[in-house]
Amino acid sequence: MMNVEHVFMVLVLSGFLILAKSEVYIVTIEGDPVISYTGGIDGFEATAVESDQKLDVTSDLVTSYSQHLETRHDTLLESLFDDETYTKLYSYKHLINGFAVHISPEQAETLRRAPGVKSVDRDWKVRKLTTHTPQFLGLPTGVWPTGGGYDRAGEDIVIGFVDSGIFPHHPSFQNTITEPYEPLPRYRGKCEIDPDTKRSFCNGKIVGAQHFAKAATVSGAFNPEIDFASPLDGDGHGRLVFFLNVYIFFWIFFKRWLLFHSHTAAIAAGNNGIPVRVHGFEYGRASGMAPRARIAVYKALYRLFGGFVADVVAAIEQAVHDGVDILNLSVGPNSPPATTRTTFLNPFDAVLLSAVKAGVFVAQAAGNGGPFAKTLVSYSPWIVSVAAAVDDRRYKNHLTLGNGKILAGIGMSPATRVNQKYTLVAANDILLDSSGKSTTADCQKPEVLNKNMVKGNILLCGYSFNFVIGTASMAKVAETAKTLGAVGFVLAVENASPGTKFDPVPVGMPGILITDISKSQELIDYYNVSTSRDWTGRVKSFKAVGSIGNGLEPILHKSAPMVALFSARGPNIKDYSFRDADLLKPDILAPGSLIWASWSPNGTDEANFIGEHFAMISGTSMAAPHIAGIAALVKQKHPRWSPAAIKSALMTTTNTLDRAQRPILAQQYSGSETMTFVRATPFDYGSGHVNPRAALDPGLIFDAAKSEVYIVTIEGDPVISYTGGIDGFEATAVESDQKLDVTSDLVTSYSQHLETRHDTLLESLFDDETYTKLYSYKHLINGFAVHISPEQAETLRRAPGVKSVDRDWKVRKLTTHTPQFLGLPTGVWPTGGGYDRAGEDIVIGFVDSGIFPHHPSFQNTITEPYEPLPRYRGKCEIDPDTKRSFCNGKIVGAQHFAKAATVSGAFNPEIDFASPLDGDGHGSHTAAIAAGNNGIPVRVHGFEYGRASGMAPRARIAVYKALYRLFGGFVADVVAAIEQAVHDGVDILNLSVGPNSPPATTRTTFLNPFDAVLLSAVKAGVFVAQAAGNGGPFAKTLVSYSPWIVSVAAAVDDRRYKNHLTLGNGKILAGIGMSPATRVNQKYTLVAANDILLDSSGKSTTADCQKPEVLNKNMVKGNILLCGYSFNFVIGTASMAKVAETAKTLGAVGFVLAVENASPGTKFDPVPVGMPGILITDISKSQELIDYYNVSTSRDWTGRVKSFKAVGSIGNGLEPILHKSAPMVALFSARGPNIKDYSFRDADLLKPDILAPGSLIWASWSPNGTDEANFIGEHFAMISGTSMAAPHIAGIAALVKQKHPRWSPAAIKSALMTTTNTLDRAQRPILAQQYSGSETMTFVRATPFDYGSGHVNPRAALDPGLIFDAGYEDYLGFLCTTPGLDSHEIRNYTHLPCNYTLGHPYNLNSPSITVSHLVRTQTVTRTVTNVNEEETYKITARMSPAVAIETSPQAMTLKPGASRKFTVTLSVRSVTGTYSFGEVLLKGNQGHKVRIPVVAMGYDR
Repeated sequence: MMNVEHVFMVLVLSGFLILAKSEVYIVTIEGDPVISYTGGIDGFEATAVESDQKLDVTSDLVTSYSQHLETRHDTLLESLFDDETYTKLYSYKHLINGFAVHISPEQAETLRRAPGVKSVDRDWKVRKLTTHTPQFLGLPTGVWPTGGGYDRAGEDIVIGFVDSGIFPHHPSFQNTITEPYEPLPRYRGKCEIDPDTKRSFCNGKIVGAQHFAKAATVSGAFNPEIDFASPLDGDGHGRLVFFLNVYIFFWIFFKRWLLFHSHTAAIAAGNNGIPVRVHGFEYGRASGMAPRARIAVYKALYRLFGGFVADVVAAIEQAVHDGVDILNLSVGPNSPPATTRTTFLNPFDAVLLSAVKAGVFVAQAAGNGGPFAKTLVSYSPWIVSVAAAVDDRRYKNHLTLGNGKILAGIGMSPATRVNQKYTLVAANDILLDSSGKSTTADCQKPEVLNKNMVKGNILLCGYSFNFVIGTASMAKVAETAKTLGAVGFVLAVENASPGTKFDPVPVGMPGILITDISKSQELIDYYNVSTSRDWTGRVKSFKAVGSIGNGLEPILHKSAPMVALFSARGPNIKDYSFRDADLLKPDILAPGSLIWASWSPNGTDEANFIGEHFAMISGTSMAAPHIAGIAALVKQKHPRWSPAAIKSALMTTTNTLDRAQRPILAQQYSGSETMTFVRATPFDYGSGHVNPRAALDPGLIFDAAKSEVYIVTIEGDPVISYTGGIDGFEATAVESDQKLDVTSDLVTSYSQHLETRHDTLLESLFDDETYTKLYSYKHLINGFAVHISPEQAETLRRAPGVKSVDRDWKVRKLTTHTPQFLGLPTGVWPTGGGYDRAGEDIVIGFVDSGIFPHHPSFQNTITEPYEPLPRYRGKCEIDPDTKRSFCNGKIVGAQHFAKAATVSGAFNPEIDFASPLDGDGHGSHTAAIAAGNNGIPVRVHGFEYGRASGMAPRARIAVYKALYRLFGGFVADVVAAIEQAVHDGVDILNLSVGPNSPPATTRTTFLNPFDAVLLSAVKAGVFVAQAAGNGGPFAKTLVSYSPWIVSVAAAVDDRRYKNHLTLGNGKILAGIGMSPATRVNQKYTLVAANDILLDSSGKSTTADCQKPEVLNKNMVKGNILLCGYSFNFVIGTASMAKVAETAKTLGAVGFVLAVENASPGTKFDPVPVGMPGILITDISKSQELIDYYNVSTSRDWTGRVKSFKAVGSIGNGLEPILHKSAPMVALFSARGPNIKDYSFRDADLLKPDILAPGSLIWASWSPNGTDEANFIGEHFAMISGTSMAAPHIAGIAALVKQKHPRWSPAAIKSALMTTTNTLDRAQRPILAQQYSGSETMTFVRATPFDYGSGHVNPRAALDPGLIFDAGYEDYLGFLCTTPGLDSHEIRNYTHLPCNYTLGHPYNLNSPSITVSHLVRTQTVTRTVTNVNEEETYKITARMSPAVAIETSPQAMTLKPGASRKFTVTLSVRSVTGTYSFGEVLLKGNQGHKVRIPVVAMGYDR
């Protein structure tokens, strides 16, 4: 009877005969596939997509063109061959244009010569190339929580697996273990039906399941009985043996490449927390990298032969058609294609290039040919080629002999019974046929051994050559031992080939493999010495005994990761002549050695796991799905990122050091082919070992050329400036400071006309599918924001009528007590009817991070209900969760703007919220400062810190969300928000935002889409307050430049939160800490953290108290915990809030945090905590504390504490102390001088304009906010920044606007600036925080470059006496007379020629004077307007000595409403190389004082 081996040989030979007649060929023909077709064929419109854009296969255009291509394929074949002579297997239409066909070599030659045929490639074969790795990679603690936890990790990301199928019944793929999966309409894949169970392979977790075997079938390799004609995973190597040595070698080599789809799918996306049970023991809990991702199965690999490229290409085509996000390929070619010598150009790599173009990220196994050079099977730059690492687990075990010796080995087994030794019996001593052997038997056949002599003993076996060739296994040894009743077994290696590598194997009983030959010899020697024999050699008595240790638990090593021996190595090659390529491969390293994951019980390839549901196997096939799963997490966080961007994020954040912070090593062969370890190079690991946490936030990415957002302006006036001239459209322009009536028919009609022009321009230049218009700007500037490629941007620049094309750029986010500090309750609010009328019906718009509408600061129920405000036309979005409006009367408008952020790939709706909801806290904080309700209790950590109020508590709030938590925002969105705010009718606009960097296409600070739209906003009568920037205390760090904007610097107000620690020796040590006191008249024992460590190890410095679990709770309870301020606090990985949490957890009554050393310039801010606590910031005071503690604490000779005798108490830090040295310019507040371009040349315009409170400001906070660790989950926060200063000015401007509703923005600005204070509360000149030479903080006299005109004085601003007014023409004149500004560029943005001149830019009628380049004498002109009763003003001036100053006239009388000019003459007395500062004071006889700062630098010429 013919055995199975003979049958197989017949099948193989039959296959060869078939192949000699007909074979599968992959043919490509002329004409673009769907993904690249740009039109040109009658009746078929373009279907091409931009790079990284998903293919919409449901569209009629795609369907129609796909059918056209398939018809072409069929027509070509029908024209050349008779129907019976060929079989077309697949039509490739979406990614490449061609087909796979089964024909003879002669027919292939005919095809090659046919017109329109580009290539004909004979099909070639491909080969198939974890409980612990999520923890090893830091996913559970560092990555999954950022996306909502493991049960959201990878949510709705679809990972496609081109592999050997799936075992859908495995717990790793069940839909019942986690929250049920919702349908995923965007994914269009099919689900085949299991022919045996008649049930779908899909279940919600698995969303698609198809198999591809046409090429394998016609090639005669496919056997449906073994390979399953379904997506079921039937992979396994089998136990067929070839008799010829060449076949044995081939089979063993091939075995290393076999991979199992259930295994790879589980590594990437298996459910979390699945118990791994093998042979009755649990080895941990399994999880995929992205456990909530969906799985799409494209089976194209099979058990015995691997697969064929024709089937794999069809599977990839289908996966991209279906809409997968990630594609995992644990597959590589057996050999080069027959018709190309280039590694990058063949149907396999070409179809992957198109997949990447369609936005699909592709991870491919690098190959298992290591450790030899140039063994890669993954070559192309668009693919991520993944090398395999050994992780930190090592499964060790040991055998303890009766003579006390312990022999190391490997074996994932349970131990024999504790404290019990068992008799050792060698297999060759218990053979039933009594024949002797020179070596120990290999224990593969239990029937030849004496069961009675084995039972209850440990069986000794020998590792023979049969284990090397695969005909013997450790699992079979265990089965033999169990059958014979042994308590365990030992497998001893007596000799082995050089380089033999032994992997641990799980077994269901005590068992160990002794791999060290010398240790095996020690075992044999002990056994022989202890065993008595007769003269024939037969054993008389077995006296050798031993016990087997526990090998179930791995040992974690720091020398990890390490490049696995088998992992393929570079350098990369560009052709099959093995010439080096200018491209690094592999790309990245990921775990790939001894990986636990799901297994199909149908699999027979791994003898040790037959019938099991989990297996532990090795290969780059295991490494690739680690990267696919981690890529899914990156894609989830950054859904708009391209495959190249994800690849970049993964590669640029890798580690090249191991866990011990030493360079990563690579396993390698030495000269004798024994394994050694060498320092790894990029040819071993690419960029390094993957670091998932860092990859989520890479900072920068290296992206291939891709579409970006551009802001385009075109010829023609916007609504605000249109004076007529176009037939059918009457003028819509407004006078300077006049509100825009957007409800008028004229405005509506002209707006629609402009938008139509925008659309027509784009349609005339580009196909619809190649661009996305995000916004049309019509009211303030004439243009649009569009998502296009750089090439399309260049086309736009050259198009007639286009004025400018600017690539979008990013922007960043730059108070209980301040109303009292500013005198509002007593000096300002009463003049308008009290706080409950302060700001009545004034609308303040906030372009910020949104709002938390449920906060008491924004409720309509706390005060008298708000009446409707018909003049305001803003929209109110609906909260998608509560289905309620964001508006409530107090909040009158709420919209969000994120189109540019979305197409740029930065916006994540899960974190950033696709609504006006504040996901950061910043927007709620600024809105509350300006317009929050009055008298709201500020409670944090259970304590009340006063009552909060906005500057204008009755003002309305209009929310224009354009800033987001992680990335800030984009100018295109901010400009759209400002446009909308002005359209809606806001009165005041607050911008706590500034650019990250200069615009890419302009060097002028005043002329760009951002500042230009604000100029138009001011023309429309909107007052704009902007944060000056947080780059202080260094010069020229402003981010707010233009004269039509009020640029606000930040002040420290008069509150100081102090506290003190009283020691038992009577000393009182000052510190900071917003905390309650310990109990009055009671001292508590002080215990230092480094004296109460649970592991009793000493430390040279006090521990930083971030980990309560390392401290002894019994020794802390009821005492005061002493902690040290380490470097971790500086870099943000430690916090005072965490110290308080530790102290509370351990039952302390309080804590002390002592600064023992600090970097120069370190600034310590008070932090509210819910228990007694203090930070000692003075190093000398900290030393006094340490000295007292050491003197009072008795220790034994080892340094261990015998008794704690130091005591102390903590004071009350809840109440602030009010200082007279306030206000003071904050250290961080950006400084002047102002600049006119990004070459940092000085401008003739003073900035900042004004100073307002901005340091440690209490105000509303969103509990969603995560930006401030000390206030997570709280409703109030105390934070600092010019972002906090700007809304103070916006709110005060609302009060001025309420009193003087007809005043222009320039008039309000003038009133604020000319009435400021330059003296502090002690009537001394205001100081500025500054760094000294050693970078310690010092205090210097502030100048106008620090505070502009001075600190805001709201009461005086309501009645300034005189104002310096300016309008649109004045600002145009400023631009036209500023040297270096191009008049053509000015006209692009203002739509007006430079017909209006001021002579010099310093003649702009602003309430300050700056001459940056004063030569000899210059005369400056200003015009003032009287806004009060008739009054006579005396004009005086003073200046520092280097510059002389005179004014003319000396006095003037102005009637109500009258305007008068005066001049200021500046003359150089001496050239000092520094600026001189002074002021002009106009003092009226009715008590008004009008002051403007003067700044000048003298030059010789």
